[in-house]
Amino acid sequence: VTTPLLKFMSEFVLNKAQRLTFDSSSPNGILLFREISKLIVAYGSRILLLPNGTNIYRSKYKGIWISLTVLSR
Repeated sequence: VTTPLLKFMSEFVLNKAQRLTFDSSSPNGILLFREISKLIVAYGSRILLLPNGTNIYRSKYKGIWISLTVLSR
């Protein structure tokens, strides 16, 4: 469930289709960053509690990679 949510947020933050337009004096970009940060902190704190399974890429690394992608955009 978390991977599709993280992928959606990654696409939303990338703003490829120009869905988001903010004025230069608008605080909405900062508010968006704050909400994305909350989401990533919540995801990271829960992913650390999970035991390492047989497929560690699917259970942990994929979500961490998407989270870092979100922050880099």
